[in-house]
Amino acid sequence: MARFFAFAAVIMLLLSIYVFFILRRAAKFWGINVKNRLVNIIIIGLSLLICALGINPFRTPALIILHIIGISAVLELINLFVFIAKKIKPFSFKAWNAVYKSGITPIVVTAVLLVYGFINMHNLVETDYTVTTKKNISQDYKVLMLADSHYGTTTDADDLKEIKSRAEKQELDLVVLVGDIVDESTTNEGMRESFKILGDIKSKYGTYYVFGNHDKATYTSDPNFTESELRQVIEQNGITILEDENVQITDDLVIAGRQDFSDGRASVDTALNGVDKDDFIIMLDHQPRDYEEEKQNQTDIVLSGHTHAGQIWPAKYVIDLFNMAELSYGIETNDDFTAVVTSGVSGWGYPIRTQEHSEFVIIDIKKA
Repeated sequence: MARFFAFAAVIMLLLSIYVFFILRRAAKFWGINVKNRLVNIIIIGLSLLICALGINPFRTPALIILHIIGISAVLELINLFVFIAKKIKPFSFKAWNAVYKSGITPIVVTAVLLVYGFINMHNLVETDYTVTTKKNISQDYKVLMLADSHYGTTTDADDLKEIKSRAEKQELDLVVLVGDIVDESTTNEGMRESFKILGDIKSKYGTYYVFGNHDKATYTSDPNFTESELRQVIEQNGITILEDENVQITDDLVIAGRQDFSDGRASVDTALNGVDKDDFIIMLDHQPRDYEEEKQNQTDIVLSGHTHAGQIWPAKYVIDLFNMAELSYGIETNDDFTAVVTSGVSGWGYPIRTQEHSEFVIIDIKKA
């Protein structure tokens, strides 16, 4: 982690040079004498201060600064085309000079994007999927899937109670919690509150849970709760934790859960030990990985979260481009194997979502 922040510091130091030129150009546009030594010292200081605030990329100040720098870079590209166009056919474009040089445009566009992102993060959507199976199941199953609430970032008790109210109207058979319900910033009280509400969601066959990479507050040296406290609270609220193991729900339905990829875990064979492969098998796995191994073990559906569907544009496309997850968002079916990845109830790090939406997922499992 120290190496990562050192790398981020070097990047931001380099970006401070670009920020210096942006500020200098804006100062000149507004009639400030940029040849003045004191003015240049102030601009240098502001450039370094702005980039210092951006060293931790997982905090909102960094998000704001990176948006402003990114939008400024887009304006540079547009200005290049304007420059070329002027060479081909000279014309006056005073309005563009104001847009490009004033320094206001990146700030205004960033503000609009972040306001949209804040509203979008809080707009909780129900996403519905229907999965059919050739296996001889005796009934249809309705499953509520939740992941990545990161309780306390933007999600609070009212949000979880809203999900509970909306989902219970559908007569649920199962509730599955696919990790990162809480994280390093969740208070001890918040941790207890979240699992109390989630444990109260009514379903025919109960609630099942797998850990994500943040639930145990691994990324902090001063957690608000211990792993032992976390486990105790989850189990006290009637929620079954699955760690490379499975539970027979009905005569034809099995639910299995894997340890998170970040924890080191057993094979899929271990998680499915003793399972009749003629049963319909639901696998819970926080991170969308190991699809081929899960498919070979005749898993019918794998439910995951973790990616947040990118959360901040264009992160989803980066995930896809560099194959950072086997599926970044949505549903994908290959023969008799189906994978579902949810964008999550909330997000992590920032109270903002500019890519996709916040959601809870209802999955209807039906015989083909």
